[in-house]
Amino acid sequence: MQLQFRRAARATLKGLFFAVTVAASIPLGVRIAEPLTHLPPTWKDGRGFPVLVLRGNTVRIAYLRDSSNSATLRPGETYLVPLSQQAAIAKQLFETDGRSWVLNVSSHSPTSQRVELFILNDGYWGGGYLATSTAVDPLYWKITGPGFAMIFGGIAVAIAAGLWVVSGAGFKWATRALAKAHAGPA
Repeated sequence: MQLQFRRAARATLKGLFFAVTVAASIPLGVRIAEPLTHLPPTWKDGRGFPVLVLRGNTVRIAYLRDSSNSATLRPGETYLVPLSQQAAIAKQLFETDGRSWVLNVSSHSPTSQRVELFILNDGYWGGGYLATSTAVDPLYWKITGPGFAMIFGGIAVAIAAGLWVVSGAGFKWATRALAKAHAGPA
């Protein structure tokens, strides 16, 4: 009875540790699968390529019909995003149109930024572009559906399984080597 309990407890702990390993591997799986979400900027979408336009504290999304042209800016508008206001701008976008926009901005140079703007819903829809105060250069579309979780989830499971195989083989080798060392010369 006690032996069965130990076996069940050991199996439960192994399952729990494997689940934790898979969960810890998910960010790496997402990073590996991320390039699969990118399409060339020439890909056509009926809605147009979304770019962020700011004027003071007002934010709007402009949709480029042609990836080679920037949207017409009104006086006082810019494509540059204040780096310290990313979260506030994403919140303002949500309050404006009720969709969960994700905004990632990094300085590319003192006068340009790399901007990633997409809607996070059952998948991604949006894109990445280089922005200056007066022009944008689309780099890629970021498009996925709900099945993307199966891709990065599968990668995470494969990573976790690989780690378990390697660590299991290493543990087995180490225990055999220790047993051999304790047994003495043959």
